[in-house]
Amino acid sequence: MANTKITELTALASPETTDVVPIVDVSADVTKKVNVGEIVGKITGDVSVGTDGVAAIGSGVIVDADVNASAAITGTKVAAGTTSARGTLQLTDSTSSTSTTTAATPNAVKTAYDLANAALADVADDTTPQLGGDLDVNGNDIVTVSNGDIDLDPNGTGLVVFKGNATKGSGQFKLNCENNSHGITIKGPPHSAAANYTLTLPNDDGDSGQVLSTNGTGTLSWTTVSGSGITDGDKGDITVTGSGATWTIDADAVTYAKIQDVSATDKLLGRSTAGAGVIEEITCTSAGRALLDDADASAQRTTLGVVIGTDVQAYDADTAKTDTAQTFTAAQRGEITTLTSASTVTPDFADSNNFTLTLGTNVTIANPTNLTAGQCGSIFLVQDATGSRTGAWGSYWDFAGGSAPTLTTTASGVDRVDYVVRSTTSIHAVCTKAYS
Repeated sequence: MANTKITELTALASPETTDVVPIVDVSADVTKKVNVGEIVGKITGDVSVGTDGVAAIGSGVIVDADVNASAAITGTKVAAGTTSARGTLQLTDSTSSTSTTTAATPNAVKTAYDLANAALADVADDTTPQLGGDLDVNGNDIVTVSNGDIDLDPNGTGLVVFKGNATKGSGQFKLNCENNSHGITIKGPPHSAAANYTLTLPNDDGDSGQVLSTNGTGTLSWTTVSGSGITDGDKGDITVTGSGATWTIDADAVTYAKIQDVSATDKLLGRSTAGAGVIEEITCTSAGRALLDDADASAQRTTLGVVIGTDVQAYDADTAKTDTAQTFTAAQRGEITTLTSASTVTPDFADSNNFTLTLGTNVTIANPTNLTAGQCGSIFLVQDATGSRTGAWGSYWDFAGGSAPTLTTTASGVDRVDYVVRSTTSIHAVCTKAYS
């Protein structure tokens, strides 16, 4: 053992803590032994040795001083950092590098800051700035100073376009009040109108009372209108005349589509309330609807169940009227109604104009019922076979001379009283006696 070099010793395949390591004590020239486990337990600090003899550097023990050209651990022995792993990074002054394994120095950061600051300061000096995308004002206003204008000047035939969208509809712009709390909006026609036209304003501001008028191709001009505010001419469904005073609905202009809708089936437009007024809905009954649906008068008579000559009188041009002066060209006859003999007989003047009464007893002709001024006729008074029957009269009867007549008493004798009703309480009468 004393003559064997260490380099000539065979390495252990799997060291154990019970293995022995020879140690030479030079001062005493004596060789001693030490167990491997005793050596491992003696190693402390930044490095530890396992029972398998493998050394390991502890976590977080390498400091800045350990990583430099003169220290025991050089930069090349530490793993490089990436975007997915920790490690060392190379510092760089570049402001244009796209590397993901280097880090910018403060000098590079300062250079980039100066370049950005200079770019912002130079916006005012850029005479042809262009946007790389949509400009979002982010809730701010576009303003000027010193009463400056904001000019919008599209190139060539370009236009300033106010776009529409599904939320607000067609394009529009708003003019606010001075407090920006109210405003009016001018809005274009909807997509459904497919509108594409240009309105050109007049060359001046016009005169008092004038209104804008179009020539039909979009050129506007100032026009003086009549006192009604409407110029004469064809206005579509209406024609205006008389300096705006007369408005006439054109023939056939009021179509079914322009008439007020009814609320349900079996409704008619008209007026059921008495007097003039607005149009109302009138409910049409089933009977009324049946008549309206009939093709002609014959069908309507069938619907009504009316037969001419049976239910109603047939038309006759010679039919007399009660309220028209007429000349009769044929004899007109009134029936003679027979009165029943009794001690008191009350004629009903609604039954007839002429009456006959055979006296079977002494009789009083009472005041008739249903007297109507103007009615006239005759009453035939006939004695029965016995004769000598007397007659008396009600208070309405007023005979010539003021006295009621004495009737003929001869058996079967006939007297006639002619009368005219003067009022509902007065009947003028004349008696002619002794007819055969």
